[in-house]
Amino acid sequence: MCLISEGRRDDACFHYGSTIRIIEERFETMGIDGMPVEFKDILEQARQSESYECLTGLFEGYFKEYKDRIKKAVVSSEKKDIIHAREYIERHYSENLTLEVLAGEIHMNPYYFSSFFKKNSGENFKDYLNKVRMKHAVDLLVSTDKKTAEIADLVGFRDGRGFSELFSRIYGETPSSYRKRVKGS
Repeated sequence: MCLISEGRRDDACFHYGSTIRIIEERFETMGIDGMPVEFKDILEQARQSESYECLTGLFEGYFKEYKDRIKKAVVSSEKKDIIHAREYIERHYSENLTLEVLAGEIHMNPYYFSSFFKKNSGENFKDYLNKVRMKHAVDLLVSTDKKTAEIADLVGFRDGRGFSELFSRIYGETPSSYRKRVKGS
């Protein structure tokens, strides 16, 4: 900034202030909360700086605050996306729900969405989907007399055998023996 303003203090203040005004305009365009600052107040603060280092420190404080606000907006946006993804899975678990379908719903590339989902939920998409499906399967096993193959289909498994194998891996017993044990007790 010192080079751009050719060592002139008022020019440096103006350039810093203009940069903040541009940032504020961009924030408004992106829907990110800016800081309630007036251009004249920024210029006055800058003019009261005792040295160029103080002036730089003043504006570094502003820029740090802007960086924090951007970070907060990104995190907030990511949380909205992961919440939306989980809600979508909960509503559509019984359908042929694929990574591509869900990524399209969130408006992301499937490859990016896969890593995004794992980063933000702690497990991959397929494991999370199977967990949701199994939760609903257990409810149906305990509350209905439907056959295992029918339950598998109702919760989104197209293969009853695959459902039974996954159920056994998770719960340590077949769906039928689980039902008998739980209903018996």
